Amino acid sequence: MLKDILTKIGLEDKEVKIYEAALESGPETVQKIARHAGITRTSAYIHINSLMQQGLMSKSTRDKHTYFSAEPPENLFRLVETRKKEAQRYSFELKKIMPQLRMLYETGAERPHVRVFEGREGLKTMIDDLLKSKIQSLEEFTALDEIHAIIPPQPNDHRIKIKNKLKKVPRKIIYTSSKGPFLEVKEGTKERRFLDKNKFPFTGGINVYGNKVSMTSRKKTITGVIIENKEIADTVRALFNLAWESFKKHKN
Repeated sequence: MLKDILTKIGLEDKEVKIYEAALESGPETVQKIARHAGITRTSAYIHINSLMQQGLMSKSTRDKHTYFSAEPPENLFRLVETRKKEAQRYSFELKKIMPQLRMLYETGAERPHVRVFEGREGLKTMIDDLLKSKIQSLEEFTALDEIHAIIPPQPNDHRIKIKNKLKKVPRKIIYTSSKGPFLEVKEGTKERRFLDKNKFPFTGGINVYGNKVSMTSRKKTITGVIIENKEIADTVRALFNLAWESFKKHKN
């Protein structure tokens, strides 16, 4: 508890050990303080000097020997005030360079931001990203047999969360399944189109939402990638809509 608080206000781990040892022992030589703190003498010198600069320790000379002692613990409040003033100064300096940082950020935003995920936990992270995103539509290619094999449908699983999250969001889903077209064509704001997996044997999945495209491969090992870039998302969305419109024309 004591260590946690002292490190939170800015002291290093070894500084905390030395300060505690000095509080308990009173004025002592650096050798005894180091032994009590469980650190080397050389390291103790370095951190004692740091504590002295922060107003938490002092030294005195007696019988030609140098002794170090802890200053009253109330001085820790002064350290906190110093940290607060430093934070205010940093905040002021940060505001001055914010236009430059913003320019760098906007330049970098033009390049795709790519994240790679692996395994079941990675797939769950990708689902969480979808749930946390603010989106106006969702376009999805999915191979249901593969995703159900990895994550079998369960009561109150992520599918229910997605349904509740996107109940007012238009969703278009193109899916394959060995069961055939067993899903309802339209359900609320959700529309589905079935593809024969023998003719279109894809095993992964693609979701397009907002400025993001998520792609997963689920055949042997579970891997996935989320690409965040408006141009790429718009392009993949346009290709999805082309497939969607072509499907309707083919059916007619």
